[in-house]
Amino acid sequence: MDKNKILESESGNLENVIRNLIKIDSEVTKFKENALTERKKILTELPQKKKAIKEQYRAKAETHIEDIKQQITANSEKTLNVAKENCEKRIKRLDKLTAENSESWIEDIFNRTISN
Repeated sequence: MDKNKILESESGNLENVIRNLIKIDSEVTKFKENALTERKKILTELPQKKKAIKEQYRAKAETHIEDIKQQITANSEKTLNVAKENCEKRIKRLDKLTAENSESWIEDIFNRTISN
């Protein structure tokens, strides 16, 4: 009789082990299915995310390029204004010299031409 009780006890334990294994296998299968579903979802979303990131960087680059263009334009305008001011000063100085010395220059040219 003790043998029967032992066999019944062992068979109950074996049934519990089998139930636990089946339960674990079921959970692993669900986990695997969820992982595959998540992978498919990620692979589907990946091109859109990649495109969004590219667009974001392109927009940042365009903004940066526009800022640089504005800086170059501002610097160019300043340089041009300085050059114009210098030219105007030189022209005024030449006009003043011409007004002051034109008669003597004409006379010098005339005398040199005549004397040769």
